Amino acid sequence: MSELVYPLLRKVTTVARNPRVVADKATSAVVDLVWSGRRRSRLLSTWQMPAARSKLEGIVFDRVFSRWIDQVYLAERDADRREALKDVCMAGRSGVSWAEVYDRRPIDRTERYGDLSFDEASPWFPAMDRALSSAPAQALVAQIGCSSGRELAHFAGRFPRLEFLGTDIDAQITERAARRHSSSNVTFRVARAHQLVDVLPIDRPLILYSSGSLAYVQPEHLGLTFRKIRARGNATLIVGEAWRDDGPEVGTPLTRWRGNFSYSHDYREYAEQARLKIQETALIQTHSDPSSPHFRTRHYYLWAAAGN
Repeated sequence: MSELVYPLLRKVTTVARNPRVVADKATSAVVDLVWSGRRRSRLLSTWQMPAARSKLEGIVFDRVFSRWIDQVYLAERDADRREALKDVCMAGRSGVSWAEVYDRRPIDRTERYGDLSFDEASPWFPAMDRALSSAPAQALVAQIGCSSGRELAHFAGRFPRLEFLGTDIDAQITERAARRHSSSNVTFRVARAHQLVDVLPIDRPLILYSSGSLAYVQPEHLGLTFRKIRARGNATLIVGEAWRDDGPEVGTPLTRWRGNFSYSHDYREYAEQARLKIQETALIQTHSDPSSPHFRTRHYYLWAAAGN
């Protein structure tokens, strides 16, 4: 009997002395329970909506999300399927919630960002000013991943003679943007970056703009996007994205994983491989304080062109 009792007593004593062990095992058990498809999808869809989770879902979300990223999302080799997986978290209500966060902070180009002025930290803003100032009246300005539409509306207000198109991956996102910004020179539609050129008119000069959106494009789709821009011609591309050099390579030396569906792409290299003409490019450090959470992050700026 003692051979059975003493080991059991030791386990009870260990658990009593280590309540974290109990909590960790309980959490792991719930994660395994949630791992089934329908429960998991419902939880992942709250990626940008923590208030929509129950208390228990809030406890296990990070573990479920991290496990799904490693074992499902990054393990998927087909770019189209990976893009569809991303929609579970980034489309629909979650995408709308993200847009609402952006709208809580209006664009103020007089403020500072880290050690720099707004325009020094985000040179794609003055680059857009220059490009739009000299653009012909028939030019179409299309933003990749417009989210709330606030940046597109900013430029549309400054250049009312031009036509602006905001695009994003989901109708709920673009419909919200359209309700928020009803200017006569602004419209919105659903389109992904690598499909956008296919649905735009070919007889008009095109200015393509991305601010914080190409980072979420699959590496394979980014190369395709740039090649399509080159093939179309008569296009300007202005890009501003967050970028880090310390993530693992993802499929190609030109892309590193940043986390939360975001990549650090080497935009200049992708553009050069697509034979776009590089007009301007820069890698900007906005925070010099090593204790800042933004210290390792850079702003990657690119101005490229195709054709005339």
